[in-house]
Amino acid sequence: MPHGRAAESQGARLTAPRARAACAAAGDADAAFRLYAELRAGGVPTEAKVYAALISACNQEALAAGGGHGRRQSLVLLERAAGVLGDMRAARVRPDRAVWNAFITAAGRAGQLQRAFQALEEMQARARARAPPAAPRRGRAPRALLARA
Repeated sequence: MPHGRAAESQGARLTAPRARAACAAAGDADAAFRLYAELRAGGVPTEAKVYAALISACNQEALAAGGGHGRRQSLVLLERAAGVLGDMRAARVRPDRAVWNAFITAAGRAGQLQRAFQALEEMQARARARAPPAAPRRGRAPRALLARA
């Protein structure tokens, strides 16, 4: 059984996912970011799920803010979500679909459609860069060869 700092770290790993999910579901971005800061200070490894939960908390809070001052709040929360993407890049954690989906949703809620489409383009470009080259189909010559004939 772990003792001292190891036990604290193991406990944080066991309870952190539940706490992140609760903050995201409740739409309490401030609580989610406080938890994130505590996890980082405690040396708990940060993975894509953590970042997705942070952005989701921003989304839920923006949804709860609604109209009126909600637009301004949505823009502030979008900037916080953009900061999360920056943290991911700095930590060399690759955003997964959940992260991109959450960020694109945040941009849409804030009325920043151009930013949402830019994020979509970046996601697609990253996917193309990671995809293996397509093998030519059997029985058919590539178009470039057909054009030369």
